[in-house]
Amino acid sequence: MSAHPAQRPREIEELTNRFLIHPAGQFLLKPLASAGIHPNFVSFAGLFAGMGAAYFYYNYYQNPLAATLGFLLMLVWHITDGIDGRLARMTGKDSQLGKVIDGLVDYVVFILVYVFMSLAFAEKEGYWIAWYGPFAGLFHIIQAAAYEKRREDYIAWKYGSELNSSAVLKEEKSFKLSSLAVIFDWFYQQIQKAGGQSQTMQELKSRIDRLAPAKQQRIRREYCNRYAPLLRQWSLLSANTRTMAIYIACLAAGPLYYFLFEIILLNLVMLWLLIRQRRFDQRFCEWTLQRI
Repeated sequence: MSAHPAQRPREIEELTNRFLIHPAGQFLLKPLASAGIHPNFVSFAGLFAGMGAAYFYYNYYQNPLAATLGFLLMLVWHITDGIDGRLARMTGKDSQLGKVIDGLVDYVVFILVYVFMSLAFAEKEGYWIAWYGPFAGLFHIIQAAAYEKRREDYIAWKYGSELNSSAVLKEEKSFKLSSLAVIFDWFYQQIQKAGGQSQTMQELKSRIDRLAPAKQQRIRREYCNRYAPLLRQWSLLSANTRTMAIYIACLAAGPLYYFLFEIILLNLVMLWLLIRQRRFDQRFCEWTLQRI
């Protein structure tokens, strides 16, 4: 099978990534490379943008413009999150530490936004309401883990290789794991388990790996054709959805609306998607077993 590409397959890209975030990143990529900007600097720039977004969301009720500024800074974070890895590969500066930083920044940004939104609303309505933030954050992790796992499964089926950042870290003999990397390594393993496939699909993948290359490609191509539409529905659990929902909730002067959206609506969406996923797995297993 072909090697894993530097970019996510276009057919499973989330719409705002395809038409806004990634084109903006592509526009900046070559100038950043020409200027010699280090990829880790881009990652930290995204972190500072996220910190700025958290600050403005904290002040959403004092200034109507604050929510819009917070939203724009979140878009900046999305763009930096999409190009730091590509910049690293383009300039030959990719490293395991860079992957750790990139992964941690993603979660730190949302943690900051949730904390500051909770505090802002708590100051108006009472500090009991701040508990909604941690609950929303917990479900955010579970939902994001499920979505990321589905994307990785798709790429593994398409290209015939499992992607595992933890394994990559361990294989890098010259890279001594810092305490930060150890935390990331453990956390990544836990969220991978949260979105794991059914045993049937794992066994099926193992059987397909032993087939002749031509038959493997035919089955993998069929899987991708069938699964891409469902995977695009999984993108409802992406960070992009949350960025839009946070902005709308703050415009409505109610971060509580967002936390309820995260805790109730997105969990219902995840449950619906898991049911659809199970049906897809069963049907694809039946289709494949009839042909091998």
